Amino acid sequence: MVRTRLLLPIAALLVLAAAPVAAQHISSPYRYIEPRQYVMLFGGPLSTQTGAVQLGPASGKIFGAQWGYRLSGPFQLEVTLGYAPLQRTVRDTIRSRPDTTTYVARGTANQGLLVAMAGLRFDVTGPRTWHGLQPYLLFGVGGVTGTSGQNGGDAAVPQDVRFNFGTSFAAQVGGGLEWYVTRRLGLRLDGRATLWKVHTPAAFVLRDATLPASEWTQNASLVGGLALHF
Repeated sequence: MVRTRLLLPIAALLVLAAAPVAAQHISSPYRYIEPRQYVMLFGGPLSTQTGAVQLGPASGKIFGAQWGYRLSGPFQLEVTLGYAPLQRTVRDTIRSRPDTTTYVARGTANQGLLVAMAGLRFDVTGPRTWHGLQPYLLFGVGGVTGTSGQNGGDAAVPQDVRFNFGTSFAAQVGGGLEWYVTRRLGLRLDGRATLWKVHTPAAFVLRDATLPASEWTQNASLVGGLALHF
């Protein structure tokens, strides 16, 4: 009985001593990201500008893969390779209206685009997530090249009228949000504005001196992706 009376005060003191320690525990909404690299598959709609004569590739879809590596703090290096299986309208130099630069359509042709970009990504929350979310901004440079050559409706117009996408320097800016489903698996949605150049065939410029020989077009994509971090 005496021993029980001695043990009770001691137990009470231990409980009181442990209470402040428990009260000091704070659950943080932030979680550090341990993996430094990731690979991602993505796809989504691509909206394009076709140029003054409307010869460039029309809007469609873009698909691809991306690799990323965390450099330091909030900065990541990204390398992206995408492919867009698009179409374009084939037009002749005969104007459909004499007072505009709209030209007669002779059909359509396939226009594949291969997009290669290297970029720098800035994670707004740094190398951590907030409630599993990580917003980011990005900037990239690279190139776009046409992969289809002459096909389809191109046969209906002379050689000097045919559009050729060729290869163009490209630059892009954008931003997005990644949701970490687990520590290594993320779902991503981002929007990017991409600038590239299209060239006007020589026959159009000779017919109308007001047309640009080449022009920069503003294009935009909104893609979703599945990322694996390691």
